[in-house]
Amino acid sequence: MPNVDEFDHTRRAMEIVGIPLEEQQCVFGLVAAVMHMGSVAFVDSDGSEDGSKLDPASQAAAEAAAQLLGTDVPSLVRAVTTRKVVTVGEEIIKPMAPEASTSSRDALSKFLYQRLFDWLVTRINASIGQDPNSECFIGVLDIYGFESFETNSFEQFCINLANEKLQQHFNGHVFKKEQEEYEREEIDWSYIEYVDNQDVLDLIERRMGIVSIVDEQCVFPKANANTLATALYNTFTGKDKKTNDPTDRFSKPKRSEQQFTIRHYAGQVTYSTDNFLDKNKDYLVPEHQVMLEASELEFVRELFPAEKPEPAPSNGPGGRRGGKSGFKFSSVASNFKKSLVALMETLHATEPHYVRCIKPNMAQKPAQFEAANVLHQLRCGGVLEAVRISCAGYPSRRYFHEFVNRFKMLASDQADAAKGDDRKASGAILAELEARITDIEGYQLGKSKVFLRAGQMAVLDKLRSEVMRKAATCIQKYVRRYLAVKHYRQLQAANLVMQKYTRGMLARRLAARLRATKAAVVCQKYARRGAAVRNLQRHKKAATAVQASWRGHVARREARSKRCDLAALRIQSRWRAAILRASYNRKRQATIALQCAVRARKAREEFKKRKASARERGALEGAKKSLEARVEQMQFQLELQKKLKEEAVAERTREVESANRAMEERLARAEEEKSRAVEAARLEAEAKALAEANDAAALAAAEQEREAAKDRIAELQADRDDMAARVASLERRLREAEERASTAETARHDADERVRAIGESLKDLEAHNRQLAEENYMLKARAQLSAGGGTPNGAETGGA
Repeated sequence: MPNVDEFDHTRRAMEIVGIPLEEQQCVFGLVAAVMHMGSVAFVDSDGSEDGSKLDPASQAAAEAAAQLLGTDVPSLVRAVTTRKVVTVGEEIIKPMAPEASTSSRDALSKFLYQRLFDWLVTRINASIGQDPNSECFIGVLDIYGFESFETNSFEQFCINLANEKLQQHFNGHVFKKEQEEYEREEIDWSYIEYVDNQDVLDLIERRMGIVSIVDEQCVFPKANANTLATALYNTFTGKDKKTNDPTDRFSKPKRSEQQFTIRHYAGQVTYSTDNFLDKNKDYLVPEHQVMLEASELEFVRELFPAEKPEPAPSNGPGGRRGGKSGFKFSSVASNFKKSLVALMETLHATEPHYVRCIKPNMAQKPAQFEAANVLHQLRCGGVLEAVRISCAGYPSRRYFHEFVNRFKMLASDQADAAKGDDRKASGAILAELEARITDIEGYQLGKSKVFLRAGQMAVLDKLRSEVMRKAATCIQKYVRRYLAVKHYRQLQAANLVMQKYTRGMLARRLAARLRATKAAVVCQKYARRGAAVRNLQRHKKAATAVQASWRGHVARREARSKRCDLAALRIQSRWRAAILRASYNRKRQATIALQCAVRARKAREEFKKRKASARERGALEGAKKSLEARVEQMQFQLELQKKLKEEAVAERTREVESANRAMEERLARAEEEKSRAVEAARLEAEAKALAEANDAAALAAAEQEREAAKDRIAELQADRDDMAARVASLERRLREAEERASTAETARHDADERVRAIGESLKDLEAHNRQLAEENYMLKARAQLSAGGGTPNGAETGGA
């Protein structure tokens, strides 16, 4: 599966178990930080022989890891490259060499990954809904099977140790279960021998076992694979071998100094001590805890809550005698052994059920079964040993009612005599079978079950199969007899039916044969009549053909005679027609010659007349041109008159407009004078009032004003009369101009009529000229024809 699809599946799985998107990002960020930590490298420091510093080439990886952990690069580098040693009254910061810094970096990566893994397990358990206060639970334990590779290391050692523990529990559980069932059923039984692997577990887990020696070697600073192998060889293969390994489970390979062999329950496995110590070390550094506690990311702070670190002895890596080191050593093997102890306690407190997975072939292909490989897996898984333990006792067991229901047929009389007591019936059946068959022995009856030795259930099943087979044979006999009788009766009934239908068929065949004979006679009658009719018609046709042939011969002979007469008449008519045609042609040619001479003379006379008429046509064309010139002159005069008329109308319009404006001005002045007259009347009235008041001065002034107003009114009336006279004069001139324009229009209309008449006359002249030209052309053609054909006709006539 591609990495992208695998990542999507992981995201969906985290969503299903209830991890929100923010926490998913934090988880992926922490995993990325662990990966970036693997790219961080260290080099020797410039100022110190034992110190180390960050490799400049891994600066980017360190920055990425610090950002993902929520801290800065100096804090991360300081936590990895230095250690704090606590002495009496003071603390010393000790730098570490590049190799020690690399180990510290790996320890930090393991620390991060371990806490993240524990957090994921806790979240998944919480999402499943496990009740911590529940007294009952269902658990599933799935581990790797027994492993034996070409090169086996610390991982295979731990896995095989777990399998040894589980195999011991499996053997004890099977034996205990067998023992409990025997005791519960109250049957007699003896102790069953089985292979116990406690000696292998003692070899690995005891006080001076392999795990203790590996932990002891991890404490030494300069321990390596060779020193570990030497310590194991000295402990288990030296002079104290009988005391340390009495079961001979440990051995040393002949050609290797870094390997040792353990004989497990499933076989011998050779382990390599290379990297054994590094994989077993699990340091807890307080500086790492302090740095992660101070992270800016809340998720990282939750994974690493504040805790008080416990100091470790000073003789560990990075420490010094007389002080306390910052390392806290923890063995992976010891922790794994403690986990196994807790697991065994849980398994002992529960009721386990085992599922053994067997690989049918090494190629992982379907429909392939490798017997040797499967047998080896069964032996390594302890299945064969469990089967042997089970077969050593009473492997076959049945409840009483099941046993009676299955094997009652073997001794039905004894079973019926028990009268419903299944235990008594089971004992009676077994006693009867034991009396008849010597193989049935060693069975026991418990409280609710029948216990049989190995192979006895197969004997009972064989007897049951024989009885069932005999019963089946008997049943088949009666069933077959019944089926045979039924079949015979069916055949008998079918025989009667067949006879009935056969006789009916024969009778129908006889009737059909009689009907066919009668039909044949009728057919022969009609066939003979048809043959006679056809013979008569054939003779009739032959006579008719002979008559037709003779009559045709006579008719053809008469036709030939008529054709000869007709041909003679046609020849005579053709000869007479030829003589008449020759005479007619001679007369016709003479007539044509005479006509040509007469027509030629008439054509010459007509040609002369046409020449005279052509001269007359030239005179007509001159008259036409003069008429056209006159028409053009009249059109020019007409246009000139129209232009004069338009100018007169425009001038009259301007004069009328100016007269109207003057009239309006005069009227305005008249209105003004009228208003003044009104004012004068008012003054006159006031003068009268003043006169009545005997005011002589005011009366004189009013009189003067009245006289002046009268004079002004008289002037205005004179102006109005003058304006009326001028308007009348303009109207008269306008009428005269309109009369002249109408006269000019009439003249123009007459000129148009004359021009149109002249145009029609010209068209008639042109048509007449064309007609004269055509007649002239025809006369010339006739004259030429007459001149060309007159002489030959005359010559022919004279010759004739």
